[in-house]
Amino acid sequence: MAAIVESSDDAIYGWALDGTINSWNNGAAKLFGYHAEEMVGRSFSVLMTPGQEAEAKRRLESVRRGERVEPFQSERMRKDGSAVEVSVTIAAVRNRNGDVVGGATIARDITGWRQADEALRSSEERTRRIITTARDAFVGMDDAGVITDWNHSAEVAFGWSREEAIGKPLAETIRVRLRRSDARRPVADRA
Repeated sequence: MAAIVESSDDAIYGWALDGTINSWNNGAAKLFGYHAEEMVGRSFSVLMTPGQEAEAKRRLESVRRGERVEPFQSERMRKDGSAVEVSVTIAAVRNRNGDVVGGATIARDITGWRQADEALRSSEERTRRIITTARDAFVGMDDAGVITDWNHSAEVAFGWSREEAIGKPLAETIRVRLRRSDARRPVADRA
């Protein structure tokens, strides 16, 4: 188990019930910039950004009571003073009798994920604006041919509102449109 913890890219550190760090892996050294010698014996509060004291105290009390702490996202402070966005998992550490004697934290840098997520949302919003305002009919569909998107120009071209079209098979909307168009043509033109 120690080999897995030490080789993990995630920051993994153990601490006593007073918050004093008693183990620090290489992943923690990479993420936070502190070597194990600098952190073992110090309080994990050195990693907290300003204003996080109450949050840390609340979670520490939950661990002391043996309660489950839900994974969460937060910021932590690096040695150089910069903040890093992390996904945090905390678990109680128990002795052989089942008594809580400390805790363990796993922190994963999610800065890249957050940036990628923001870029994706921004790209999706730009795409949505382009589709919504396009003069050409835009019809999106899934692998089964069911309509998933329908812009205003498609409403005009096919005669279906967005609400009517979404969720219907594309083939059905086109067949109905062709029948509607055919019915409007003079009988002599249909031959």
